[in-house]
Amino acid sequence: MLASILITGGDAQKRQAKALLKATDFLGDKTENNPDFFLIKEETSIKIAQIRELKGKVSLKPFSAKAIVVVISEADKMTLPAQNSLLKILEEPPQSSRIILTAPGPKTLLPTIVSRCQIIHLSDETKIDQEILNSQFSILNSLLSASPGQKILLVEKYSRNQEQALAFCQNQLLFLRELLHQKTYNPKPIYHQISLNIAQIARMMRSLQKSLILLKNNVNPRLLIENLLISYPN
Repeated sequence: MLASILITGGDAQKRQAKALLKATDFLGDKTENNPDFFLIKEETSIKIAQIRELKGKVSLKPFSAKAIVVVISEADKMTLPAQNSLLKILEEPPQSSRIILTAPGPKTLLPTIVSRCQIIHLSDETKIDQEILNSQFSILNSLLSASPGQKILLVEKYSRNQEQALAFCQNQLLFLRELLHQKTYNPKPIYHQISLNIAQIARMMRSLQKSLILLKNNVNPRLLIENLLISYPN
């Protein structure tokens, strides 16, 4: 099995969500504040200096996880020198490291990089990733059974920064859309353990949509997620 993974298809947010789930599997732990996890993500371009720095990180032994895990989000933003530098790492990857790349498609990267990766192609955006749905089911199920005090304790887990709060709201909205579809059209819904009725689901979806708009306008993520979780029915 190849030590590196390339995730293609879907949209950028969905690719990164899949990459972080894979990273969690390799780490055997969460990615947040994990000394064995590194994320490279840039709005414009990823430079060769960042990849050279990465070489030193992946050569280390894991601090506490099963492996050193690196996610290069939207790896197609790497400059050509950066891609060539990454290729040298992929040619002889350290045994205790895993590198996960995301990109719109394999043609956006050097063929020699692609050939050294296991490719995971996501379905079209209209098709739901079952792994993400199952994860969000567990989260929502826990939140619905939590007391107001327990919800407050969970706030930090989903609101350390704007990006994390956005991902939480987007993934919850994704799951609730699927739940609404199942409860409307499926007499035996997969997620029957969640006892929300259609009106409750619709209200929660509206709250999440408003939350996404507010987050994009730089509202404090912690306060927003706190108010959102308290509004969830028990």
